[in-house]
Amino acid sequence: MMSHYPALTTTVRLDENVGMETSTTESPASTPESELPDRLCTWCKINMSKRLVGEGRFIHYTCPQCIFQHTSKWEAS
Repeated sequence: MMSHYPALTTTVRLDENVGMETSTTESPASTPESELPDRLCTWCKINMSKRLVGEGRFIHYTCPQCIFQHTSKWEAS
């Protein structure tokens, strides 16, 4: 006979998550995009769009043609 575990059946709505940061600030240092290194798409060989993520610690690249994505660690000089 199976026992009842109410904690395993509790439903949580997604908008009730706590601890998720909702700030839209990308980087405290606000590095201009022109200072970020360029990267060519592995497949299309065209320049990828770039932006800082992770509180300015990483550069996220996205190919505008095939949507290939890549992330690199960023160390501002």
